[in-house]
Amino acid sequence: MDNNNLTILHEDYQIKFDDATQMVFCSGSLMLNGSQEYEPIFALLKDAAAINNETALSLDLGQLEFLNSSGINVFTKFVIHIRNLKTKPLSVIGQQDIAWQVRLLKNLQRLMPSLDVQLQ
Repeated sequence: MDNNNLTILHEDYQIKFDDATQMVFCSGSLMLNGSQEYEPIFALLKDAAAINNETALSLDLGQLEFLNSSGINVFTKFVIHIRNLKTKPLSVIGQQDIAWQVRLLKNLQRLMPSLDVQLQ
């Protein structure tokens, strides 16, 4: 991970934070084993949320082709983290035609009713 611009590049997936747009882009397939392997991604998300604390953060999952249950747990944990901060608006973007994204985003919205869910 590059701490200067909050990016994780892997042959199977990419996680990139764009400070100018306050957007975290996720692409590829996330099939890591357990929460320990997902810890760098969770840390990146928390670091991105800490920048410009009151500015809305967007999480774009639209190019994420696959996410296993450990990854779902990490994104769930992150949404709970943001909800508990009570200062950071959050939006999540997904694809309407990817069933797991639709289910995940609806479940995340149940955890954080103020979550702005955008299905494209």
